[in-house]
Amino acid sequence: MRKWNGWWRIANIEQFVTFFLIGLASLVAFSVLAYSTLPIGEDLGEDFAFLQYEGEVLKDQIAPWFGTGFFLAGTFALLSTNLGIIDYTCRLAADSLKVNALKDSPFWSESKIYFLFVWSMIAVGSSILLLGLDQPLILVIIASSIAGVLMFIYSALLIQLNRKALPEEIKLKGVRHIVMWISFLFFGFFTALLVWDQRGLFLQLFGLG
Repeated sequence: MRKWNGWWRIANIEQFVTFFLIGLASLVAFSVLAYSTLPIGEDLGEDFAFLQYEGEVLKDQIAPWFGTGFFLAGTFALLSTNLGIIDYTCRLAADSLKVNALKDSPFWSESKIYFLFVWSMIAVGSSILLLGLDQPLILVIIASSIAGVLMFIYSALLIQLNRKALPEEIKLKGVRHIVMWISFLFFGFFTALLVWDQRGLFLQLFGLG
C-alpha cells in the first residue's frame, strides 16, 4: 500500500498537469484565436473549412509562416490523437490477451501482441483510405472521434472492474466513482450522436446504403 499510494500521488499530479492544466490552456488559446480571426455568424462551410479560413487569415494578418505553422499544428494534433487511439487500444488488447488467453504462451509476449495489433490497425486504416472511398475527410473525422467511443467503452469497463475485481483498499469511492459514471454517460451521449450523425456513411461502408 505504501508503494501504491506513492504511485497514486505521482499519477494524480501527472494527470492534473497534462490533461487539466495543459488541456485547459490549449482550449482557451485556440478559442481566443478562433474568436479573433473567424467572422461571427458567417457560414464557413463544413468539415475543416473553418480551419482553412482561419489559417489564411493568420497568413494575411501576421505572416505567411504563421499560417503554415497553424496548419502544421492542426495536422500534428490529428496525428497525435490517432496515434494515441492506436496506442492505448492496442495496449489494452495486448494486456487482456496476455493475462487471459495467451498467458501460457512462451512465444506471444505482451510486446509482440502489441506490435501485431498496432501494425494491423495501421494497415487496415491505410487500406480503407487507399481503396478509394469518396469521403476520406469524413473518415479522418470519425477516426479522431473514435477516441470518445473508446472512452465510453473504457469507462464502462473501469466501473465494472472497480465493482467486481479490485481490492477494497484501491477501489474508487466517493467523488471519483461519481465522476466515472458522469464520464460514462457523457461519452455515451456523444457516441450515440456520432453514430446518428454519420449513419449514412456507416450504411455505405457496410454496403447497406
